[in-house]
Amino acid sequence: MSYPNLPLKLGSHGPEVYEVQRALRARERWVDADGNYVPATAKAVSGYQKEFHLGADGVVGPNTWQFMFPILREGSPWPGAVQALQTSLRQKEYKAADKDGTFGPHTKAAVTDFQHHHKLTADGVVGAKTWYVLLGGKLPMGGSGGTGTHPSEDITVAIGKWEGCTLPYAKQDITGRWTIGYGYTIGVGPHTGPWTQQHALDVLQTSLDHIFAPPVRAIGVQLNQKQFDALISFTYNLGSGPIAAGTTVGNDLRAHNYVGAANAFLAYDHAAGRVLPGLLRRRQWERQLFLGGSYGGI
Repeated sequence: MSYPNLPLKLGSHGPEVYEVQRALRARERWVDADGNYVPATAKAVSGYQKEFHLGADGVVGPNTWQFMFPILREGSPWPGAVQALQTSLRQKEYKAADKDGTFGPHTKAAVTDFQHHHKLTADGVVGAKTWYVLLGGKLPMGGSGGTGTHPSEDITVAIGKWEGCTLPYAKQDITGRWTIGYGYTIGVGPHTGPWTQQHALDVLQTSLDHIFAPPVRAIGVQLNQKQFDALISFTYNLGSGPIAAGTTVGNDLRAHNYVGAANAFLAYDHAAGRVLPGLLRRRQWERQLFLGGSYGGI
């Protein structure tokens, strides 16, 4: 269940709208779950946004989507999302889940039981696949999907090392963008915070899976895990523009010229009009990873 790359708003329709409506219903905001983004859906979204101080425009952009479907684990500080999780589990008769907005041992046990019965990784962590199945989606046969379709734990750790962690409040980077946590910039401003390190890690994991992985999958070519992860790091740092059709990297990927695409990473070593040694090192590291190298050496 990943962010669809375009905001969901009045007139939108399709499976992503249906997932939003199901998530709203799990939060006891009673809208029809029919896949059509009508005024009642927009009103419910606006109410949800007000609750979480997201800017109540009734449009589901990447920031609202992330708050609706965060990665949850024991101790997660997302009471609204945890309560929605607990409601959904209880509706499916996983009664071990409390309904208090606290992700404790009972909720973890219910999540693990649900994952086991649906052939998901039974780790008690609610990520994109668990949310998807919990809200009524069906995974392809084989359950967890093939190699090179989701960010790995290795790349999450690596991106954290490259980005560093800005806490507890947002700061401006060298280009003037406001950033917080592990280089997170979406919806971030001078008053964003305070964040804890665990919250920053949750946001990093959620955004990689929901916001940055879909454009990589949309390239439409088969990628091994290291190639996929290298592109996740590349787009997390630069946005998805450099892998779009019409760019050197994007065109080479679509032509299956993988060496050419990897070499083209190296052109993206500038910020604020000059070459930055840190960016050059990161591009070199992404290139060697894409070509089968190591996750180490950061």
